Amino acid sequence: MEIRKNVFFWLMLGFLIVLFGFLYFIGIVNLFFGDGIFLKTFSVLDFNSSLVAFFYLVIVSIFFVVMVTIMIKLTTMPEQPNTQEIIDQIEITAKDSQVSPEVIKKITDISSSMVYRENEKRFLMMLENTTLQDRLDDVYYGFSQMACDITESQSLLELLEKAMYWGSKLSSSKRASILVVDRNKLNVYKTQGWKNEQGNNEFYSVPINERIAGKVAADKRFLSVNDYTDYKNYDFPDKDMYETAAFVVFPVVYQGRTAAVLSFSENTRHGYYTVGEQEILRVISMLTDKMYDFLQQRKKLQRYELAAAKEY
Repeated sequence: MEIRKNVFFWLMLGFLIVLFGFLYFIGIVNLFFGDGIFLKTFSVLDFNSSLVAFFYLVIVSIFFVVMVTIMIKLTTMPEQPNTQEIIDQIEITAKDSQVSPEVIKKITDISSSMVYRENEKRFLMMLENTTLQDRLDDVYYGFSQMACDITESQSLLELLEKAMYWGSKLSSSKRASILVVDRNKLNVYKTQGWKNEQGNNEFYSVPINERIAGKVAADKRFLSVNDYTDYKNYDFPDKDMYETAAFVVFPVVYQGRTAAVLSFSENTRHGYYTVGEQEILRVISMLTDKMYDFLQQRKKLQRYELAAAKEY
Protein backbone atom coordinates (compact mmCIF):
# COMPACT_ATOMS: atom_id res chain seq x y z
CA MET A 1 0.00 0.00 0.00
CA GLU A 2 2.88 2.36 0.81
CA ILE A 3 4.46 1.66 -2.61
CA ARG A 4 1.18 2.56 -4.33
CA LYS A 5 1.05 5.85 -2.47
CA ASN A 6 4.61 6.72 -3.51
CA VAL A 7 3.97 5.88 -7.15
CA PHE A 8 0.78 7.93 -7.12
CA PHE A 9 2.58 10.87 -5.52
CA TRP A 10 5.41 10.95 -8.06
CA LEU A 11 3.07 10.53 -11.02
CA MET A 12 0.84 13.34 -9.86
CA LEU A 13 3.83 15.53 -9.02
CA GLY A 14 5.22 15.01 -12.52
CA PHE A 15 1.85 15.85 -14.04
CA LEU A 16 1.61 19.04 -11.96
CA ILE A 17 5.16 20.11 -12.86
CA VAL A 18 4.40 19.73 -16.56
CA LEU A 19 1.02 21.48 -16.29
CA PHE A 20 2.17 24.38 -14.12
CA GLY A 21 5.45 24.62 -16.06
CA PHE A 22 3.46 25.35 -19.18
CA LEU A 23 1.30 27.87 -17.29
CA TYR A 24 4.43 29.54 -15.86
CA PHE A 25 5.94 29.67 -19.35
CA ILE A 26 2.90 31.55 -20.70
CA GLY A 27 3.02 34.04 -17.82
CA ILE A 28 6.78 34.68 -18.06
CA VAL A 29 6.63 35.19 -21.82
CA ASN A 30 3.81 37.73 -21.41
CA LEU A 31 5.67 39.51 -18.57
CA PHE A 32 9.19 39.77 -20.08
CA PHE A 33 8.82 39.04 -23.80
CA GLY A 34 5.57 40.77 -24.74
CA ASP A 35 6.87 41.67 -28.21
CA GLY A 36 8.51 38.33 -28.92
CA ILE A 37 7.99 36.02 -31.87
CA PHE A 38 6.16 33.41 -29.73
CA LEU A 39 3.26 35.70 -28.85
CA LYS A 40 3.06 36.98 -32.39
CA THR A 41 2.78 33.42 -33.59
CA PHE A 42 0.30 32.38 -30.84
CA SER A 43 -1.67 35.61 -30.43
CA VAL A 44 -4.37 33.80 -28.48
CA LEU A 45 -1.99 33.52 -25.47
CA ASP A 46 -1.14 37.25 -25.48
CA PHE A 47 -2.42 39.07 -22.33
CA ASN A 48 -1.61 42.52 -23.84
CA SER A 49 -0.57 43.76 -20.39
CA SER A 50 2.41 43.17 -18.11
CA LEU A 51 0.26 43.83 -15.04
CA VAL A 52 -2.19 41.10 -16.02
CA ALA A 53 0.73 38.73 -16.59
CA PHE A 54 2.09 39.51 -13.11
CA PHE A 55 -1.19 38.74 -11.36
CA TYR A 56 -1.56 35.65 -13.53
CA LEU A 57 1.77 34.32 -12.25
CA VAL A 58 0.76 35.06 -8.65
CA ILE A 59 -2.49 33.10 -9.01
CA VAL A 60 -0.75 30.19 -10.75
CA SER A 61 1.82 30.05 -7.91
CA ILE A 62 -0.94 29.96 -5.28
CA PHE A 63 -2.72 27.11 -7.06
CA PHE A 64 0.55 25.21 -7.44
CA VAL A 65 1.30 25.45 -3.71
CA VAL A 66 -2.26 24.38 -2.80
CA MET A 67 -2.17 21.36 -5.12
CA VAL A 68 1.20 20.19 -3.85
CA THR A 69 0.00 20.58 -0.23
CA ILE A 70 -3.13 18.51 -0.92
CA MET A 71 -1.05 15.78 -2.54
CA ILE A 72 1.31 15.64 0.42
CA LYS A 73 -1.62 15.39 2.84
CA LEU A 74 -3.22 12.57 0.84
CA THR A 75 -0.04 10.54 0.56
CA THR A 76 1.06 11.01 4.18
CA MET A 77 -2.37 10.42 5.76
CA PRO A 78 -2.34 7.21 7.81
CA GLU A 79 -4.66 4.51 6.56
CA GLN A 80 -7.65 3.69 8.73
CA PRO A 81 -7.81 -0.04 9.45
CA ASN A 82 -11.07 -1.78 8.59
CA THR A 83 -13.10 -3.94 10.95
CA GLN A 84 -11.66 -7.22 9.74
CA GLU A 85 -8.12 -6.02 10.27
CA ILE A 86 -8.99 -4.95 13.81
CA ILE A 87 -10.45 -8.38 14.54
CA ASP A 88 -7.40 -10.09 13.06
CA GLN A 89 -5.12 -7.90 15.13
CA ILE A 90 -7.08 -8.74 18.28
CA GLU A 91 -6.79 -12.44 17.52
CA ILE A 92 -3.04 -12.16 16.88
CA THR A 93 -2.55 -10.17 20.08
CA ALA A 94 -4.65 -12.67 21.99
CA LYS A 95 -2.53 -15.55 20.70
CA ASP A 96 0.71 -13.76 21.56
CA SER A 97 -0.47 -12.89 25.05
CA GLN A 98 -2.09 -16.27 25.64
CA VAL A 99 -5.61 -14.77 26.05
CA SER A 100 -8.23 -17.45 26.35
CA PRO A 101 -10.89 -17.92 23.62
CA GLU A 102 -13.57 -17.18 26.22
CA VAL A 103 -12.27 -13.61 26.60
CA ILE A 104 -12.28 -13.11 22.85
CA LYS A 105 -15.85 -14.44 22.71
CA LYS A 106 -16.93 -12.05 25.46
CA ILE A 107 -15.39 -9.10 23.60
CA THR A 108 -17.18 -10.14 20.42
CA ASP A 109 -20.50 -10.57 22.27
CA ILE A 110 -20.16 -7.14 23.90
CA SER A 111 -19.48 -5.50 20.52
CA SER A 112 -22.45 -7.31 18.97
CA SER A 113 -24.76 -6.32 21.83
CA MET A 114 -23.70 -2.66 21.55
CA VAL A 115 -24.48 -2.67 17.83
CA TYR A 116 -27.80 -4.42 18.52
CA ARG A 117 -28.81 -1.87 21.17
CA GLU A 118 -27.97 1.01 18.86
CA ASN A 119 -30.03 -0.50 16.05
CA GLU A 120 -32.83 -1.21 18.52
CA LYS A 121 -32.89 2.45 19.60
CA ARG A 122 -33.13 3.58 15.99
CA PHE A 123 -35.91 1.08 15.32
CA LEU A 124 -37.86 2.20 18.39
CA MET A 125 -37.52 5.84 17.35
CA MET A 126 -38.87 4.98 13.90
CA LEU A 127 -41.68 2.97 15.52
CA GLU A 128 -42.59 5.84 17.86
CA ASN A 129 -42.70 8.30 14.97
CA THR A 130 -44.91 5.89 13.00
CA THR A 131 -47.17 5.34 16.02
CA LEU A 132 -47.47 9.10 16.56
CA GLN A 133 -48.41 9.62 12.92
CA ASP A 134 -50.98 6.82 13.15
CA ARG A 135 -52.48 8.45 16.25
CA LEU A 136 -52.70 11.81 14.49
CA ASP A 137 -54.35 10.15 11.50
CA ASP A 138 -56.84 8.46 13.83
CA VAL A 139 -57.64 11.78 15.52
CA TYR A 140 -58.13 13.58 12.20
CA TYR A 141 -60.28 10.74 10.88
CA GLY A 142 -62.38 10.61 14.06
CA PHE A 143 -62.77 14.38 14.07
CA SER A 144 -63.94 14.37 10.45
CA GLN A 145 -66.38 11.54 11.12
CA MET A 146 -67.71 13.35 14.20
CA ALA A 147 -68.36 16.60 12.32
CA CYS A 148 -70.12 14.81 9.47
CA ASP A 149 -72.22 12.64 11.80
CA ILE A 150 -73.37 15.51 14.04
CA THR A 151 -74.25 17.80 11.12
CA GLU A 152 -76.40 15.03 9.60
CA SER A 153 -78.69 14.86 12.67
CA GLN A 154 -82.38 14.99 11.78
CA SER A 155 -83.84 15.62 15.25
CA LEU A 156 -82.86 17.30 18.51
CA LEU A 157 -82.62 14.06 20.47
CA GLU A 158 -80.53 12.45 17.76
CA LEU A 159 -78.21 15.46 17.88
CA LEU A 160 -77.76 15.16 21.64
CA GLU A 161 -77.12 11.43 21.46
CA LYS A 162 -74.50 11.87 18.74
CA ALA A 163 -72.83 14.66 20.70
CA MET A 164 -72.63 12.40 23.77
CA TYR A 165 -71.29 9.47 21.72
CA TRP A 166 -68.55 11.41 19.93
CA GLY A 167 -67.69 13.42 23.03
CA SER A 168 -67.10 10.30 25.11
CA LYS A 169 -65.21 8.56 22.29
CA LEU A 170 -62.83 11.39 21.36
CA SER A 171 -62.18 12.39 24.99
CA SER A 172 -61.76 8.78 26.25
CA SER A 173 -64.57 9.24 28.77
CA LYS A 174 -65.97 6.11 30.38
CA ARG A 175 -69.13 7.82 31.67
CA ALA A 176 -71.35 10.37 29.96
CA SER A 177 -74.90 11.65 30.32
CA ILE A 178 -77.52 13.90 28.73
CA LEU A 179 -79.73 16.04 30.98
CA VAL A 180 -82.65 17.88 29.40
CA VAL A 181 -84.06 21.07 30.91
CA ASP A 182 -87.66 20.82 32.14
CA ARG A 183 -88.71 24.21 33.54
CA ASN A 184 -86.58 24.70 36.68
CA LYS A 185 -84.86 21.33 36.77
CA LEU A 186 -82.78 18.93 34.71
CA ASN A 187 -84.02 15.42 33.92
CA VAL A 188 -81.58 12.75 32.86
CA TYR A 189 -82.47 11.59 29.34
CA LYS A 190 -79.68 9.12 28.59
CA THR A 191 -76.53 7.82 30.26
CA GLN A 192 -73.45 5.87 29.24
CA GLY A 193 -71.19 3.85 31.53
CA TRP A 194 -73.11 4.51 34.76
CA LYS A 195 -73.12 1.68 37.30
CA ASN A 196 -76.85 1.94 37.79
CA GLU A 197 -78.50 2.83 34.50
CA GLN A 198 -81.91 2.98 36.16
CA GLY A 199 -80.81 4.97 39.21
CA ASN A 200 -83.29 6.65 41.52
CA ASN A 201 -85.56 9.51 40.59
CA GLU A 202 -84.02 11.91 43.09
CA PHE A 203 -80.57 11.60 41.54
CA TYR A 204 -81.97 11.70 38.01
CA SER A 205 -83.66 15.03 38.61
CA VAL A 206 -81.30 17.96 39.30
CA PRO A 207 -82.60 21.43 40.19
CA ILE A 208 -81.18 24.35 38.22
CA ASN A 209 -78.20 25.99 39.96
CA GLU A 210 -77.57 22.92 42.15
CA ARG A 211 -74.88 20.29 41.79
CA ILE A 212 -72.52 20.44 38.84
CA ALA A 213 -75.03 20.05 36.00
CA GLY A 214 -77.45 22.55 37.54
CA LYS A 215 -74.61 25.06 38.03
CA VAL A 216 -73.53 24.72 34.38
CA ALA A 217 -77.14 25.08 33.21
CA ALA A 218 -77.52 28.28 35.25
CA ASP A 219 -74.18 29.82 34.24
CA LYS A 220 -74.36 28.65 30.59
CA ARG A 221 -70.61 28.09 30.57
CA PHE A 222 -68.23 25.28 29.63
CA LEU A 223 -66.84 23.67 32.79
CA SER A 224 -63.63 21.61 32.78
CA VAL A 225 -62.20 20.30 36.06
CA ASN A 226 -59.21 17.96 36.37
CA ASP A 227 -59.15 17.97 40.19
CA TYR A 228 -62.23 19.23 42.03
CA THR A 229 -60.30 19.22 45.34
CA ASP A 230 -58.05 21.99 43.96
CA TYR A 231 -60.71 23.91 42.03
CA LYS A 232 -61.12 27.50 43.27
CA ASN A 233 -64.27 28.69 41.47
CA TYR A 234 -66.79 26.27 42.98
CA ASP A 235 -67.07 24.36 46.26
CA PHE A 236 -68.78 21.19 44.92
CA PRO A 237 -70.94 20.43 47.97
CA ASP A 238 -71.78 16.90 46.72
CA LYS A 239 -68.16 15.88 46.09
CA ASP A 240 -68.52 12.87 48.39
CA MET A 241 -70.74 11.32 45.73
CA TYR A 242 -68.18 11.75 42.93
CA GLU A 243 -66.35 8.70 41.63
CA THR A 244 -63.72 10.72 39.77
CA ALA A 245 -61.95 14.04 40.32
CA ALA A 246 -61.92 15.01 36.64
CA PHE A 247 -64.93 15.83 34.50
CA VAL A 248 -66.13 18.09 31.69
CA VAL A 249 -69.66 19.52 31.54
CA PHE A 250 -71.10 21.91 28.97
CA PRO A 251 -74.57 23.30 28.20
CA VAL A 252 -76.49 23.34 24.94
CA VAL A 253 -77.76 26.90 24.65
CA TYR A 254 -80.59 28.02 22.36
CA GLN A 255 -81.58 31.68 22.14
CA GLY A 256 -79.89 32.51 25.45
CA ARG A 257 -81.51 29.63 27.37
CA THR A 258 -80.06 26.28 28.37
CA ALA A 259 -81.83 23.45 26.59
CA ALA A 260 -79.69 20.54 27.78
CA VAL A 261 -76.47 19.68 29.59
CA LEU A 262 -73.90 17.08 28.54
CA SER A 263 -71.54 15.60 31.12
CA PHE A 264 -68.36 13.54 30.62
CA SER A 265 -66.20 11.96 33.33
CA GLU A 266 -63.62 9.26 34.17
CA ASN A 267 -60.99 9.64 31.47
CA THR A 268 -59.70 6.12 30.78
CA ARG A 269 -56.47 7.17 29.06
CA HIS A 270 -54.86 9.57 31.55
CA GLY A 271 -57.22 9.89 34.50
CA TYR A 272 -57.55 13.58 33.60
CA TYR A 273 -58.50 15.59 30.52
CA THR A 274 -55.63 16.89 28.40
CA VAL A 275 -55.76 20.25 26.66
CA GLY A 276 -56.44 18.51 23.35
CA GLU A 277 -59.35 16.51 24.76
CA GLN A 278 -60.84 19.62 26.36
CA GLU A 279 -60.59 21.52 23.07
CA ILE A 280 -62.28 18.66 21.21
CA LEU A 281 -65.20 18.84 23.66
CA ARG A 282 -65.33 22.62 23.20
CA VAL A 283 -65.65 22.13 19.46
CA ILE A 284 -68.40 19.55 19.96
CA SER A 285 -70.15 21.99 22.30
CA MET A 286 -70.08 24.82 19.75
CA LEU A 287 -71.08 22.51 16.91
CA THR A 288 -73.98 21.14 18.95
CA ASP A 289 -75.20 24.68 19.73
CA LYS A 290 -75.17 25.61 16.04
CA MET A 291 -76.92 22.43 14.97
CA TYR A 292 -79.51 22.76 17.77
CA ASP A 293 -80.34 26.27 16.54
CA PHE A 294 -80.49 25.03 12.93
CA LEU A 295 -82.84 22.15 13.79
CA GLN A 296 -85.13 24.45 15.79
CA GLN A 297 -85.31 26.93 12.92
CA ARG A 298 -86.01 24.13 10.45
CA LYS A 299 -88.73 22.82 12.77
CA LYS A 300 -90.36 26.25 12.89
CA LEU A 301 -90.12 26.56 9.10
CA GLN A 302 -91.77 23.17 8.64
CA ARG A 303 -94.61 24.20 10.95
CA TYR A 304 -95.06 27.43 9.02
CA GLU A 305 -95.16 25.56 5.70
CA LEU A 306 -97.63 23.04 7.10
CA ALA A 307 -99.91 25.82 8.40
CA ALA A 308 -99.69 27.62 5.08
CA ALA A 309 -100.57 24.42 3.22
CA LYS A 310 -103.65 23.89 5.42
CA GLU A 311 -104.91 27.39 4.68
CA TYR A 312 -104.83 26.69 1.00
